[in-house]
Amino acid sequence: MKNNSFYYHITKKKNITKIKNGGLKIRKPKDMEDEVGIYLFKSRESAEEALMNWLGERFDEEEELVILTISPKFVTDISITDAEFEVISKKNIPIEAIVNIEHI
Repeated sequence: MKNNSFYYHITKKKNITKIKNGGLKIRKPKDMEDEVGIYLFKSRESAEEALMNWLGERFDEEEELVILTISPKFVTDISITDAEFEVISKKNIPIEAIVNIEHI
């Protein structure tokens, strides 16, 4: 990852209050066999592309979504995946790490 770049995370708008009160928490995706963690995209473009394809299928069509921009200095323990576009945070991410919340 380049210096001064960010990570990106897509979630449901209804999760924002919980996130603002406690940050992002590690979890295992309910509908997948993936490993426990917080899945982060390495670029905004990767996040948007995923949302237009496979990730978009995981959300209801009417669901309001947000994209979180996350400072990498708060992401201290990552697992690299086979997918070049993502990493997995193995630790919770505090609210201070979120530098922007944008409705998409």
